[in-house]
Amino acid sequence: MSATKAANYQIGFPQGPLTNDGRTLTAEWQRFLLWLFNRTGGAQGIDGRYVAEQGAQNTSDLTAVEKTAEQALANAQEALDEAQVLLAETRAAAALLRKTLAKIDELAILSATTSACARAGQSDAGVIFAITRTR
Repeated sequence: MSATKAANYQIGFPQGPLTNDGRTLTAEWQRFLLWLFNRTGGAQGIDGRYVAEQGAQNTSDLTAVEKTAEQALANAQEALDEAQVLLAETRAAAALLRKTLAKIDELAILSATTSACARAGQSDAGVIFAITRTR
């Protein structure tokens, strides 16, 4: 039976990262950085504090949006109530206007009929007959 050998995570720290030209990584540093990249999982880590702060900020923003939406809804309801009151007042004014126009119509008919009868010299009975006939 063969024994399982433990993974060796020991690596020497290279001396200088650049070659003599000052622009190229040495082979040791390339291996070191590759080893470090592979050891840490090959991907960026997650900053837990940043995530928590973002979550708190998102919650705060959402609360502000909810308050704004509730205020807009209250304003819309108030405007709807005012519009319904104005509509009722407009309908009442229209009904009053129709009654007034009907009275004016009756008075115009009465005035035209009585003045025509008076000019013709008719009696009161003739005037009454003329008024009822025009309706």
